[in-house]
Amino acid sequence: SGASKGFLVLANADGSYSVRVARNVARQAVGEPSELISDDIIKSVLATRRPQIISDALTDRRFQNSLSVIRLKLSSVMCVP
Repeated sequence: SGASKGFLVLANADGSYSVRVARNVARQAVGEPSELISDDIIKSVLATRRPQIISDALTDRRFQNSLSVIRLKLSSVMCVP
């Protein structure tokens, strides 16, 4: 898949979310996982309850103004409810 990191993010009843597991390709824990994910993409998936498969988040019109996408230089992203 070419992914460098994976996260298990769970939605809470109050609409917030929490990162439960974060690993790199070597299956090692990722430090500060909340700093490595896009709030905007996760909020979009939680709001629509629809999966998002994004081939290049930096050029995707839906997220072109997302500070987290820009700061993280996100490329391929998959997020499912």
